[in-house]
Amino acid sequence: MDLFTLDDDELKVLVGFVKLIVHADRVVSAQERGMLRELHAEVGPARWNLAVHAAREAYPTVAELQADARAVRRPRVRQLVHDVLLDLADADELIEAEAAVVRWVVAEWGVDSDVDEGGEDYVLVDPNP
Repeated sequence: MDLFTLDDDELKVLVGFVKLIVHADRVVSAQERGMLRELHAEVGPARWNLAVHAAREAYPTVAELQADARAVRRPRVRQLVHDVLLDLADADELIEAEAAVVRWVVAEWGVDSDVDEGGEDYVLVDPNP
């Protein structure tokens, strides 16, 4: 499954989660920017930009994003979104806020993940030392 096969609601959820991951440490790294360019290109610029706008309007809080995420039913979409988020979180040093997003997705959707409850597979970095 590829990103272009996501329906509009699934893409909006992906974008909402991507925003949480990218802004978790308050810095968009060069690696994250590169991955965002790839996502933008794969989905298509017009569709990606529409999804960004839709997510911004639909998700003023994490609770609204989580509610829509619960409505994502296709297992392959859930795994794809998870994998994108994990790759994005791991693009630079994984911090607890990013790991928490991935853990929520794993717990809620029941997808396979390399981020366990203890974060033992990664070194978590405090963005505000």
